[in-house]
Amino acid sequence: MSTPTLAVKLYKGEPLANNYFPIVLEVRYPRGEKMTTSRIRLKMKAREDEWDGERLRNNLRGNEKLESSLDQAYRIYDRFFRNNTFDYIQFSNLFRNGLHKNFYDVIDEFIEGRNSVGNQMFYEDIKKAIRKLFGDNLPIRSIDKRKLEQFGQRYESVAYFRGFKAVMSYAREKGYIDIKEYPFKAAYNPDGYCFNHIKKKKQKTREPQIAYTEDEMKIFSQRPDDRGVKAWDTFMLSYYFFGTNLWDIIHFTDNNKDGNGLVYRRKKTGVLVRMPIVPQAWEIIERYRDGEYWFPIVDPTLPELEKKKKANNHRRSINRTLRRLARDRGTDQRIKFYTARHTAATIAIKRGASIEKVSALLGHTTIKTTQTYIARFGIEEFSDTMNLLSL
Repeated sequence: MSTPTLAVKLYKGEPLANNYFPIVLEVRYPRGEKMTTSRIRLKMKAREDEWDGERLRNNLRGNEKLESSLDQAYRIYDRFFRNNTFDYIQFSNLFRNGLHKNFYDVIDEFIEGRNSVGNQMFYEDIKKAIRKLFGDNLPIRSIDKRKLEQFGQRYESVAYFRGFKAVMSYAREKGYIDIKEYPFKAAYNPDGYCFNHIKKKKQKTREPQIAYTEDEMKIFSQRPDDRGVKAWDTFMLSYYFFGTNLWDIIHFTDNNKDGNGLVYRRKKTGVLVRMPIVPQAWEIIERYRDGEYWFPIVDPTLPELEKKKKANNHRRSINRTLRRLARDRGTDQRIKFYTARHTAATIAIKRGASIEKVSALLGHTTIKTTQTYIARFGIEEFSDTMNLLSL
């Protein structure tokens, strides 16, 4: 019986627009006593003058993709059909949905199913890290224990590995990889890659959040005359909104106004927050409002993921400016946008506000989170409370 042949061809039988033709994987295989030819499109096209036999002229990246596709086709043939009867339908399904599937197509599909914008950005970061290490062409079935070891040597991040594992689990559930090809350690793959050794490494300790004292805030609350005005306005607006996050602020519209108060559902926790709007906050809003949006420093019409990226870039820029302003004024230079949140809560608690009210204004889901602010009190600040015990 004749052996099937596999080749990459420019198929002129189905011309496309602008004198282009599709590039296909041509499969010739025995069917009965005759040889049959079938073709699978490779999502690439070329003009006749760009094609040289089975290669593209002067297109290294394109040829790498074609060679990879042909290599994948041979791998499928070797694995499933070298010692068995060739089944073109099975071969075609395996090629389209299996080895031919690029990892980045799979992770994009996975990201689309995430509801949280922050979650989407996390997987975008993982995708960027993987692309930086392995390049643009990464067949999903080519990811094995060796590649995971390479990834672990470059990125010692438990979070990245958990995300990577989630994507590969999704690929297994979708049938893009076989259960035997799942590269992480599991009950059905005891020899797979395990990243427990990364978990055991000492994690870098995060710098604790700071809160400005009342004296520091009196100094810092003087509006600058020139550079840094927008960053200062953003920081102070957050402070007067009791530490509301930038991601929430840029979404505020007239719909969030209830009489003289602000009502919004915090995007991070989903907690409904209500608070009066102080005159200082209105002064800042009136300088920036555009139509119904109160503080549109990011285009509100952008897709959520793009808007989140721009908001994060703004926050980083704001942090740099805040540090410069703090240096010029002699206040704590560890300041960043989030300092407004801790400062508002700390000052309120020190002035006698109940922790329940502070927790509600911060939009915390539990008072335990709010209690972390109390840990910053010095011993002398508990004197009034201790004096209550006098008999």
